[in-house]
Amino acid sequence: MFSLQNKISLVTGAAAGIGKAIAEAFARAGAFVYVADRDAQGGAETAMRIKAAVGAADFLPLDVSREDDCERASRHVHGAHGRLDVLVNNAGIGHVGTLLQTTGADLDRLYAVNVRGIFNLTKVFLPGMIERRSGNIINLASIGGIVAVRDRLAYCTTKFAVVGFTKSLALDHATQGIRANSICPGRVETPFVSAPPCASRSAT
Repeated sequence: MFSLQNKISLVTGAAAGIGKAIAEAFARAGAFVYVADRDAQGGAETAMRIKAAVGAADFLPLDVSREDDCERASRHVHGAHGRLDVLVNNAGIGHVGTLLQTTGADLDRLYAVNVRGIFNLTKVFLPGMIERRSGNIINLASIGGIVAVRDRLAYCTTKFAVVGFTKSLALDHATQGIRANSICPGRVETPFVSAPPCASRSAT
């Protein structure tokens, strides 16, 4: 097991699925974990389970698509701990469809969470990391951000953007103590994946 002893971390989309698993793993490794999600009930339950079983955690209500929410989250974390060591941008939403089945509103909605959400939250935490010359930013992309996946045009478009964002971030700030990486998983059996198929749904 890797060690995150005394590290302060924040994981978005941590009420369920991949985000929940990351939050639990970080807590077992010794980190204090902010379980961030717009799902208040699921997020609070995840934080309580972590505190009861493996380590320290707090629920942080957060909609990453809203700049004011991200700024509030930054003020809260820095006010409580003075820093954030590890940011995991995991929150994301999906859409099923080809170009012919995808509206501009569909693409805008996915972009607001999957791309702009990562931009919003990273932007408020990066300056403090640069000031301390230490920070680790992990962005959840997808195999759909490396190769195309059939009937997932909007989703793949946004996940390719996440990979490009991460590469640019890493290149721009490598000499300032910042590490930025993307994780690009394939299909993972989560509540999101197990749900009945539909044209539009949330993923965490």
